[in-house]
Amino acid sequence: MATRHHSKHIGLQNHSVGELYPWSVVRIGDRCEQPRQLVSGETGPEFPLLDFGDGVSAYQQAEKWIRERIASEQADSGSAGKYVDGMRELGELAYSPDGSIVDSVLANHYDWPAEPVFVEYRFLLPIEFANGQFVPASQFSKLESKLVDTFGGYSKQAGIVGQWVDDSGLLFSDTSIQYSIGIEPRLLGLLETIVEQACTDWQQACVYLAKSSESVKFIR
Repeated sequence: MATRHHSKHIGLQNHSVGELYPWSVVRIGDRCEQPRQLVSGETGPEFPLLDFGDGVSAYQQAEKWIRERIASEQADSGSAGKYVDGMRELGELAYSPDGSIVDSVLANHYDWPAEPVFVEYRFLLPIEFANGQFVPASQFSKLESKLVDTFGGYSKQAGIVGQWVDDSGLLFSDTSIQYSIGIEPRLLGLLETIVEQACTDWQQACVYLAKSSESVKFIR
């Protein structure tokens, strides 16, 4: 599976939970980047996809806003308690901003593992619309850029052939591309949002999304 590590990719970092969690930067179409709180759903200001000068991108502006917000909350609380509360609510790991366990007592009590667990998810998208016209290559490229921007990478396999029957009993045949991505389970909602949009863009009644029964390991 093709992956790469970068500070902006919330899905593929050893300690992404501790760096920006419970916040994430989400791209809204071709309009802007926006901070989003993954636990409460709270959103921050929208940063247009324009260069802010000195090579500062909209993503970097949104990330800076998140870091300042986290620093402010930590200063108000005097501890990393909000990180712990949010992570306990989602059943996730308790990391401090530097990537270490927040509280050894909590860690021992809950027997949390040392690193986040990654799971492989797969989904299929056909190469043709229902009317027989081919899906433009640019549409696939846009989706793939979104996967890279959000999770840091993906793998794909072309030539997946299958058949399915709709509610009226009609048999359809599809040739699809399969996308695979390894992410933390807490990020499944973000992946589902992307797949739901693809379902609309590909003019599909539904999109097949599967979860691997095995966790993913990144060998270094």
